[in-house]
Amino acid sequence: MRAVLLAACLLGLVAATPALSASRHAITDADLAGFKIGQATYADVVAKLGAPQSQSTDSTGQRTIVYMRSSATPKLASFVPVVGLFAGGAKSSMNIAVVVFDASGRLERFQVTNADSSCDLHVFGVSCGAAPAAAPPAPETH
Repeated sequence: MRAVLLAACLLGLVAATPALSASRHAITDADLAGFKIGQATYADVVAKLGAPQSQSTDSTGQRTIVYMRSSATPKLASFVPVVGLFAGGAKSSMNIAVVVFDASGRLERFQVTNADSSCDLHVFGVSCGAAPAAAPPAPETH
């Protein structure tokens, strides 16, 4: 009885806890589409998207900023005694937006990358692979 109560409490805790996240919302092409190549500045992008997690400037003066978001959600079966040994695991996703400015500080280009994976935990170890992806949206012209 005590084990059942503990399992119920753990399941309730997991259900009430949002996915682990390293950053704000995922940056999408739509978030960046409003910025005009050659016109938007670093200040424009940061004003809309917030401070980036990473930035660098190369020897030519080109500045690259990066926004990252990752999340991981455990499969509920992971918390069920014995069942978790055969059906546990987690699903994760990562979103990376790279924005590049030329030496004059004007937007040169940007790229958004998304990746999803699923890991299964079983008595023989852990196996991970790409999660099934939805059909990609039609390409946009920037």
